[in-house]
Amino acid sequence: SASKRVSITVDISQDLKAKLPTQGYLFVFAQEPTGKVRMPAAVVKMPLSTFPVVVELSNNNAMMPNYTLSQLQQAKLVARISLDENVAQAPGELQGEILVDLQTDATTEEIITINRELE
Repeated sequence: SASKRVSITVDISQDLKAKLPTQGYLFVFAQEPTGKVRMPAAVVKMPLSTFPVVVELSNNNAMMPNYTLSQLQQAKLVARISLDENVAQAPGELQGEILVDLQTDATTEEIITINRELE
């Protein structure tokens, strides 16, 4: 079966660096871009560290075995800094997102800059 991978370099804008929590988590995930399916096709959660950081999403990061990155032609890639371990968005969290076309049997290289604070 065809596999898709995305290597994402996540950085944070200068204006938001001061708002970084001392403790928190970085979530990076891929969603179906129309919003019909809310659940991410792939997600990585890691403790907050220094930026930039490189994260790879693939079928290995699927939340459900029957819904994977390889099923998407296009993906909304989201990087979110959360104060807790919950992926659900909350006010005050920091986020960046991009829309990308995924390549089959290749690693797509992308950059996301976290550039807004969620309301």
